[in-house]
Amino acid sequence: MSRSVFGSVLALIPLASLMTLACGGSTEPAAAPAASAAAPAPAPAPATETPAPKVETVEDQRESFIGSCVQKTNQRAFCECSFEQFKIIFKDADFSKPLVDTDPRVAQLQSETSKACAGKLPEPEVKASFMDACVEGDKAKSGYCECAWTSLRKTLSIADFGNESALADERGLAARKTMVTDCKGKYPAEVAKKEFLEVCVKNTGGTDAVCNCRWTKLKKQMSVEEIVAGTGDVASVKGLKECK
Repeated sequence: MSRSVFGSVLALIPLASLMTLACGGSTEPAAAPAASAAAPAPAPAPATETPAPKVETVEDQRESFIGSCVQKTNQRAFCECSFEQFKIIFKDADFSKPLVDTDPRVAQLQSETSKACAGKLPEPEVKASFMDACVEGDKAKSGYCECAWTSLRKTLSIADFGNESALADERGLAARKTMVTDCKGKYPAEVAKKEFLEVCVKNTGGTDAVCNCRWTKLKKQMSVEEIVAGTGDVASVKGLKECK
C-alpha cells in the first residue's frame, strides 16, 4: 500500500480508534461510567378532607333556649317546660336558618307553652317582675301599676305575663282596654307627658314643639291611660297632621 493510500485510510479512522490501535488495546471504545441511581421522589402528602359541617339538632338548642328564657323570666322550671314544648313543635326544623317571628310554629309554641307551663311560674315572683317593669323606678306610678296588675290578672294567666305577644293579641288588647277603664286617673299625667315626648322625639325625629303639639291633640280625645297603654285609635285623632 502506498504512503498516500495509507494516509487516506488513517483519515477515515476516528481519533479514539487510532489511540486504541497505537496502544494495542481493543478496538471497542471504553464504556461511559454508569450514572448514579436517582433518589426516589417523596410520596405526595394525602389530601386534607374538609369535615362536613355539623347538622344541629333540636337538642343542641337546649342551652341557648333555656338561657335566653331564664334571662327574661328568671323562671328556670318554666323555661325547661317551655323547651320541652319547643322540642315537639320544632323537631324537624332546619336550625341552619334563622327562625323568623312570622313562622306559624312560633305562635303554636306560645300557645302550647301557656297551656302546659303556666303552673311553673310562681305568682308572687311574676307580679314582682311586672311591677318592676311597670314602675321603672318611679314610685309615682306604683298606684297605677298595682291597679294594672289586678285588672289584667282577671283575664290573663300567669304564663301570659311572660309572653310579650299575649298582651298584643286580641285577647290581650281587650284586657288592656278594660285596664285603662279600671285604672283611669291613676297614671301621673306629667310623667306620661314626659315619657311621651322622649319617645316621640327619639322615634320620629320630631322637635319638642312638634311632639308637644301631638301630645295636646291626643289628650283632647284620649285619657292618659289610653295613651300609655296604646289602646286608643290614633288614626282617629283629629289635627295630628297639623303638628309640623
